[in-house]
Amino acid sequence: MKKWIFGLAFLAVVGSAVYPQFSNAQNKAEEISQPLQNIQIYNDNSSIDKNKLMTKEVAMEKVHIEKDGKLLSAELVSWNKFTNDVLGKSNSLAQINNKRQVWVVKVSYPKGIDTRGGYFKNATQISVFDAETKEILNVTTQGDSPSRDH
Repeated sequence: MKKWIFGLAFLAVVGSAVYPQFSNAQNKAEEISQPLQNIQIYNDNSSIDKNKLMTKEVAMEKVHIEKDGKLLSAELVSWNKFTNDVLGKSNSLAQINNKRQVWVVKVSYPKGIDTRGGYFKNATQISVFDAETKEILNVTTQGDSPSRDH
């Protein structure tokens, strides 16, 4: 009987020491398995001095303009303004803060452009660069219906 009580006491002590570690490990696993899309990578940079951001000239140089393409504009705006004005919806990417400053560079292709999404006639290609890191965040092509026949 003493062995049985000692065994229960031993299990209670070991269990109380192991369970919190197991519980913490389980919580950590749940935190790690949280989808990456909920982690903000590009934070609000609207308060950064504009002199520390990519210049308009650098943003324009980063865009590869195909034959017959014409640079229309390069504008420093918030990510939210870009998504509302160009995509027609508010920010759907949790990784990018709505106040993140981006360069939006527009190039016109009146004769059309061939893209991975098909051939667009009378197209405008819009490239978006993060103003702080200079990374490309989005490329959107707008124009007459895409097709593979041109």
